[in-house]
Amino acid sequence: MKRIILLGFFTLSLFFLSFAQVQVPESCKNIQIETSEDAQKYESCMLEIANFILSKHLLYTSDEYAAMNKNTLRWIKRTMNYTIDINGNIVALCKGKNAQLLPVFHASLVKAALSGATNFHREAIVILVDYISNEQNQVKKTGAIKKLLSAYKQNNFSEYYQ
Repeated sequence: MKRIILLGFFTLSLFFLSFAQVQVPESCKNIQIETSEDAQKYESCMLEIANFILSKHLLYTSDEYAAMNKNTLRWIKRTMNYTIDINGNIVALCKGKNAQLLPVFHASLVKAALSGATNFHREAIVILVDYISNEQNQVKKTGAIKKLLSAYKQNNFSEYYQ
């Protein structure tokens, strides 16, 4: 009987967690990142924004989401605390059916950098692979995506972050 109750509680908990939405605090929704000082000032907001973007499927659209994507790109361009590079292998992932994957990668970079990862470019790829691997995110498994996933499984994916 205890097992049934525990199993029911666990199932109910998972059900409610699946509907949990990542929310961005109101104070972070209308930020303007125009300078390197702004980029540093809003780092905590940028982490919230990155988590929000990563919680949405690839085809998700809204004005708020578009504004947050713009802020991640502005932060990447203006931060002085991190040197951020995007190589050709990443660009190849974000073409055609997966064109919307580039803003997701930007969010992965922001999250990895602001989470304190030692090699945040590598960590950004790990975050991106987790995102791509989640079927609910609706990422098309193109040849470039399959190549990344295969390289990741073999722990041989440095060409994506070096």
